[in-house]
Amino acid sequence: MVNSAYSAEWSEVFDALEKNGIRFGYLFGPAPNTSTAGLVGTTAALLPIYKKYFVETNLTTSIRVAPKLSAENFWLYKEYTNMDMNDVIDMISVIYKWIDQSISFEWMIDPARVSPAELYSYYFKAWRQGVKTVYYVRSLSAEVEGCVSCSG
Repeated sequence: MVNSAYSAEWSEVFDALEKNGIRFGYLFGPAPNTSTAGLVGTTAALLPIYKKYFVETNLTTSIRVAPKLSAENFWLYKEYTNMDMNDVIDMISVIYKWIDQSISFEWMIDPARVSPAELYSYYFKAWRQGVKTVYYVRSLSAEVEGCVSCSG
């Protein structure tokens, strides 16, 4: 903290931490992950929304809608399924520097648009940028183009 304007105040904190450690040392573990977020009606802590609107079929069928979605903000939401994975890796790698646990980092990959070589390059880019974990690599299934609101 030599270059900090607060170096004198912070040096006391650092000395105490060095001497005594810290209780409950894992302080920055973002939650929820995608699965838990769906159960509680929100989005994953750090990842973009999967889609603005989709139907999920597991044991029961549920309709998922982006939180607070309205006609006014509809176009402000960026869907993860349409984002460049390089941009998402860049974002997560910056956040990871401040996380002392792990991030449930899921990749959304469309096999029709992403080659195996490109997927391989994502792994190396993430590794070079300090991403500790890729939790899932989800393959997007082919969808029939058409009216989303007309599907049934």
